[in-house]
Order: sequence, then structure tokens, then C-alpha cells
Amino acid sequence: MNAARLRLFWLLVTIGMLPFVILSFLNSMALDDYFYYQLFRSSGFFGAQRYLYDHWAGRYTSTFLLGCFIRLDLPARCPWLPTLLYFAATWGAICYLLSSVYMLLRQGHLVTASVRILPAGTLLFILFLYVQADIATGFYWFSAMVVYQTAFILFLLLAASLIRRLVAPDSLSPRDLLLFLLTLLIVGCNEMMAVFLPLFLVSLILACRFFDRPAPRWLWICVAMALGMGLLIFFSSGVMTYRHREMHAHTGYLALLPITGFQTVAVLYYILKEPLFWLGAVSLFVFGSRISQNWPSPLALAPFRRKNIFLPGLLTILLLLGLSLTAFLIGSGGSIPPRTLNNLSDMATCCLLALCFLAGVNQGGRRPFSATPRPSRTIQLVVVVAVTLASSNYLAAWKSVVSGYFHHAVLADRDRQLQDAREAHRHSAVLVTYDSALQEKIRQAFPHGIFESVHDILLQKPPLLIYYDGAGIGDPSYAHFYGLDSIILRQN
Repeated sequence: MNAARLRLFWLLVTIGMLPFVILSFLNSMALDDYFYYQLFRSSGFFGAQRYLYDHWAGRYTSTFLLGCFIRLDLPARCPWLPTLLYFAATWGAICYLLSSVYMLLRQGHLVTASVRILPAGTLLFILFLYVQADIATGFYWFSAMVVYQTAFILFLLLAASLIRRLVAPDSLSPRDLLLFLLTLLIVGCNEMMAVFLPLFLVSLILACRFFDRPAPRWLWICVAMALGMGLLIFFSSGVMTYRHREMHAHTGYLALLPITGFQTVAVLYYILKEPLFWLGAVSLFVFGSRISQNWPSPLALAPFRRKNIFLPGLLTILLLLGLSLTAFLIGSGGSIPPRTLNNLSDMATCCLLALCFLAGVNQGGRRPFSATPRPSRTIQLVVVVAVTLASSNYLAAWKSVVSGYFHHAVLADRDRQLQDAREAHRHSAVLVTYDSALQEKIRQAFPHGIFESVHDILLQKPPLLIYYDGAGIGDPSYAHFYGLDSIILRQN
């Protein structure tokens, strides 16, 4: 990709990411965010950590990060900053993973410096954004983002560290401390990761057996640490009490089977519905087949030339999804919020893309692909951009920008009124209802009226932002955040 095409690529990527970045500036706190503020203010940093571990879900990694953000007052002062930080951290972790793969392939001189890590990492970032079951809770709801997106970022770092470990001696070394630390941190992010991670690590041990290779000791230690810490959280934290109290679900074990099957299909649907996934899968298969043509020496990828792992790998991924969902549903009594699937859809996408690459390595060693015609660079760029923008999530992002502008304006007005009430040392405040305030904002922006179809779009709740009317539902944490006892609503 020459300089001109590269500049054009980044321009088009900027256009693709523009609505998602704009949404971060239309974001606001919601739901548990106010509860966490109240808790950390009343109990202190470490007291809140202890309370959340004992009475919530044992998420020591994510609750620590929540406390750090709240102590810095970032969600309230700069609600856009956590989203942008997690955008950057996710993109950086993806690029680090790709650089680890690049380093592995460079050991056998299978790739050259022409491989572009940053463009590829950017496309993968957009893909991981698209395949999430609920983007609103994935990046725009602070409390959920820290719990689930942190886990995925750490998983990417763990995958990169595992790849780098492949080119090192099998004996234990100080670098393994990073693997062990990442394992402990991931288990402490959320319940789904505490179940998925040991299953994933066990699948790596089974893969070693599949290729007639002994599993290294450091991998066994990672499995033991993941299982041990998961059991410790299960028996010492309030995860089960919290689940049965908050979820209000008591589904029988037999009824969990269709729920598990449905949710597994749902995760696959979120992935397979995206044209960008299919483009990435085909591209990685072709890339794997091409680098397999001129294999100079045995590498860590050499076993994949001898055995086709596609079908066993696909069955393993389905089994990972099914077992993870089953364990989670048993613990929650059959209740599973959509945001819980974000981690599964992202990690399943990682596994499926890796599987396509390894299948290409195997097929490339069996039949020549060098004669396959290649489209021109310009056509490739046009296809990449067209496929990237051909997503329902991209359209939903722009719809959210349009309706989110007025949604944010209403919440900003409320914030100013409540701040004024606190500064005036009042115990209560009077606000206009959300719907009335929204109608007034639209009338102010369009005093001469607007098309009915456009008016309906503006009245819709932004699909990629969390709609939260703390005053309307009478959330006490919302009022206490502003130092008030109550909030009274009136019609305009």
C-alpha cells in the first residue's frame, strides 16, 4: 500500500469511526454509575472494594479500576474520556497481538516489512466493535465497559503473551510471571471470564495432545491458577447471593438447555452477520495459505501443516461457548444480560479468525495458491471500505448521533439545574419530565416544524447509548449524587 492509498485508507477509517467517537461526547453516566459514586464516597476506596467483593460478584480487577476512575472523578467530569481511553486500549492490545504474530512469522522469514500492523489492527478493532452483542454497554456505559471490555483487553494481551511464549524455551522463566498475572487479572474481571478462561486454557492443553506434543508446565500452572482463583471467588465472594437476589431467576436445570442453545446461536449470529468478519476470515485463510508455500524451516506453526485443525477447532469453539454459557446460566438461575455476551462474541471472533488462518496454513501446504489472481490495490481498498461500512451498527451509530444530540442536551440541562440546587443548599429540585424537555429541545432547534419522519427519529432513544432517566424512576443514588434528598418532576 503506497503512501497515497495509505492516506486514503486512514481518511476512510476516520469516516468509519467518526460516529462512534462523536457518541463518546454525547455520553453520560447511567444506572450503577451513580451507585458506585455513592458507595465510594461513603465507604472510601478500600471499604468499597471490600463491600463489592463480599456483596456483589468478586470482580476485584474491574472494581479496582472502577474505584480509580471514580476517585479521579472522570465519569462525572469527562464522561467521554473513559470511552476514548478504552477505544485506544483495545486498539493498542490488538496491535500488540498482531505484532506478536508478526514476530513469530518473522522467525522463519515468512513475512516481510510490507505487512502493515496498524491498518490491520484498526480493521480488527472495528470488527470487534461490530460483533458485540450490545455496543451501548460495551463502550458507552461506564460501569459495564470497565467490567467487560477490560477483560477482553487483558485476554488479547494474554493471547499475545502466549504467542511470544511459543518461540521461547519450554522451561519456566521470569517472563511467565506476566502470564500468571494476566490470568489472575482476567478471572477477576467478571463471572463469564472466570468460567471461559480455564476452559480456553484447557483447550490449549488438548490442542497440544492433538498434535502429539507435551503441554508445557507454564500452561498447566495457568490452568491451575485460573481454576483455583475462580473457585476462591465462587466460595468467598457474594457472587451467588448477588445473582439470586438481583436476577430474580429460578429456571430449572432442564430448561437451561434450550436457553444455552439459543444464546450460543445468538453469539454466532452477532459474528456471522457482519460482512467485515467474512472479509477478515477469507483474507486470513488466503494469507495463511500463501505464507505456507515457501516454508524455510520448522516453526511453531509447522504442526498445522500436517494436521487440519479446522473441524476440531470449530467444534472446540462451539463447546467453549456452550460450556461457558451453561456454567453461567446455572449460577444465575437462567438469567443472562446481553452485555455478558460481549466478551463471548469478541473472543469467539478471535478464535474463529485464528482458525481460518491455521486452516489456510494447512491447505497451503497441500496445494499451490500462488497462481490465485490478486485484485489491484485500489480494488482491495474499495472492497475493504465498502465491507467495513456495510454494517447495521454503522447506521445505528449515525442514528444515535442524531437522536443522541437532543438526548444529551436534555441531560446536560438537568445536570446544570441539579448542580444549581446543590449550590443553593436545597434538599430537593423540580425538573421537567424527560419527554417534555425533549420535545422542547426539538421545538427550539426547529421552530418552524420538521418532517414527521425526522421528528420520529429525534424522539427515539439513541440505540447505541444507554437511556437512563434517573429522576423519572426515582433512583435515590441519582439524587444523592447531587446532594439532594428528592427530585420532583412536572409537566412542561
